[in-house]
Amino acid sequence: MLARVDAPIMNWFHSDVVQVENLSESWGYKNKDWKIWTPSMNQDLLVPGTFNPEMDKDGNHILKDEEGKEFAKMPPNGHYFDRIEELSMSLEIKKQTLMSLRKQ
Repeated sequence: MLARVDAPIMNWFHSDVVQVENLSESWGYKNKDWKIWTPSMNQDLLVPGTFNPEMDKDGNHILKDEEGKEFAKMPPNGHYFDRIEELSMSLEIKKQTLMSLRKQ
């Protein structure tokens, strides 16, 4: 979600929909105890109280889970966080050789 629309604005646009409130947003932070966060682009943003990105040596904003593992990163002049995912092959999948595939 990019913004919360206040009732006067909704009325001005004759909006006939309302937002269903999520208790937490996509990164798992609870939507409460709002605070101002000012990233490198010098904009004041309202973020959940438990949102505490760290900055690495390259100036990236890093989000970490409870165990300290990085799960999202925003570049120094970025506007959003990219999810960091480790992808690996399932141990149940057996690698096949080119010859075995040709026989099938």
